[in-house]
Amino acid sequence: MKTKDLQKALAKVPNMDPADVTTTFKMFLEFRKEEEITKREIKRLDTTKEVLLTDIEKRYDMYHTLFTMVFDERKQSIDKFFQIIDQGIREKDKEMISMGLSSLSTVVASSPFSNIAELGKLIESGQKIEL
Repeated sequence: MKTKDLQKALAKVPNMDPADVTTTFKMFLEFRKEEEITKREIKRLDTTKEVLLTDIEKRYDMYHTLFTMVFDERKQSIDKFFQIIDQGIREKDKEMISMGLSSLSTVVASSPFSNIAELGKLIESGQKIEL
């Protein structure tokens, strides 16, 4: 606040005791000090928020990529076993059909999340994950 503005503001205050003006001015300075502290805290919180949002976005992208790869791999395996079963049916090969069904049931029965706790630890450690 400029000196002229302060003088105008003080001029509007009717018949104040000089001690009251000093007290009011001290309160004003304390207010400005608190305002600056609050502005710095808001800036710190905004920065923290941005860092956290960036971290969340990176984790989202990583999980999205990871899960897409895991389920694409499972889809490819399932498709391959159906091809084996179809070929076994065409060739009337019971052993091939049985092998295809057995392999298919193993893939379908297994959970891609069976080692999710280990995966979480790897992710948190920052180690490179190779699929």
